[in-house]
Amino acid sequence: MAHEVFISYSSVNAAETQAICETLEANGIACWIAPRNIVPGADWSEAIISAINQSRIFLLVLSEASNQSPQVKREVERAVHRNLTILTFRLETVELIPALEYFISASHWLDALSRPLTPYLDTLLQASQHLLQTPGNPIRDTSGSVKPSEPSLPPSDLPGNLPTLMTSFVGRETETAQALSLLEEGARLLTLTGPGGIGKTRLALHIAQQRLPHFPQGAWWVDLAPLQDPNLVLPEIATALGLQLTPEQPLRQQIQRFLQRGKSLLVLDNFEHLLPAAEDLDALLHACPQVTAIVTSRAVLNLSGEYEYAVPELAIAEAVALFVQRARQVKASFGVEERLQSVLEGLCRKLDGIPLALELAAAQVKMLPLTQIQKQLSQRFRLLVSPYKNVSARQRTLLAALDWSYDLLGEAERSLFGELSVFVGGFTLEEAEAVCASAEVYLGLSRLREQSLLVLEEREEEPCFRMLETVREYAQSKLKAEGKSDAIAEKH
Repeated sequence: MAHEVFISYSSVNAAETQAICETLEANGIACWIAPRNIVPGADWSEAIISAINQSRIFLLVLSEASNQSPQVKREVERAVHRNLTILTFRLETVELIPALEYFISASHWLDALSRPLTPYLDTLLQASQHLLQTPGNPIRDTSGSVKPSEPSLPPSDLPGNLPTLMTSFVGRETETAQALSLLEEGARLLTLTGPGGIGKTRLALHIAQQRLPHFPQGAWWVDLAPLQDPNLVLPEIATALGLQLTPEQPLRQQIQRFLQRGKSLLVLDNFEHLLPAAEDLDALLHACPQVTAIVTSRAVLNLSGEYEYAVPELAIAEAVALFVQRARQVKASFGVEERLQSVLEGLCRKLDGIPLALELAAAQVKMLPLTQIQKQLSQRFRLLVSPYKNVSARQRTLLAALDWSYDLLGEAERSLFGELSVFVGGFTLEEAEAVCASAEVYLGLSRLREQSLLVLEEREEEPCFRMLETVREYAQSKLKAEGKSDAIAEKH
């Protein structure tokens, strides 16, 4: 259904925003509001940008929460670029952050600073009706001059090959905002690191979709997982760009000539097993100053100018939301009774908030109740198997995802990895050196941290390392396979 008003708000104010939407629509003004108007499986950022582009009024529900929301800021910025009329409906007295103050300091304002909200809704309705009847209402700054619109194409019209996913993106607001902040501050090589299954690929795609309007020459997705030879990275980039190669000119020069046409984004997924090719990427970025690269890798590339963003496990609330959404894919009637809420939260904690583990566990609700799934997690590597045929082999089981990382380690690192599994919780460098038989414990810890198999936690007294419980159980199985469990446990 066509809409006239895009409503931007923080989820903290969902109840008030729903009342606003119902008032406007009851009087014939069609609204677009997330998540209601987002088609299941659609990319949120692309849906939001498209909705803003098609709106006549941008209605900002202003509160302390929305004032601080990076998502709301980006929506307001987009509305200004599209020259939309901005109508601000203020629920609380707040001091605008500088970015919002610049954009909306002289837009249309309405205050609703007391409750109930009902008396103010009529005023909002009248203001909306008036603005819709007035042709062409460009937002103006305090001097009265019209702000120019930044020319940009809708995301669907931009060149590129970013994949379209079949499932929705859940949570990660903080991580998205932090990563986008690094790009906005000028980072040209952003590497998202983390263990297998932590959600690096999904987050990279989400960030790329958010930044898409900033790259008029396109955003290009390069899947490196199938490659085994670092020398094939450049040819794979050329294939992703759709280049018609000629033998007369070196491959790198042909790629550079294409990328030097303007601002482009490269997203290189799964770089960890092709690290020698990092030098080729570095050369491209130096030769093409308008190109930005987002890389996903279980290990950093160790390049000058690289920004690392370590993707953390999901917060419990986000983990629960992801589990419920994925469970409804296989069992539409799935719901969580109040008495089972703690069971679900405990299950999510036991799975360390790892998105892949949560999705694999959620697929089991077709056969097992929550309580049974939780009991079966003692055999998590046997239980957590994907029923879907269209996922890669290394993402089909939790065991395969960890095998991929383990296979990238050297013999000494594998041995240390298994030995560290005796620590339940965190451990210091000194404690690791006292227990482990490995000669170079410090270097080994550094390597395991680089491979995202250890988490480093800063503490006042000294740094502390820990393994996610899922990773620790995997490492313990390797230690048992080596026949060293009893000896290491005795030293511990």
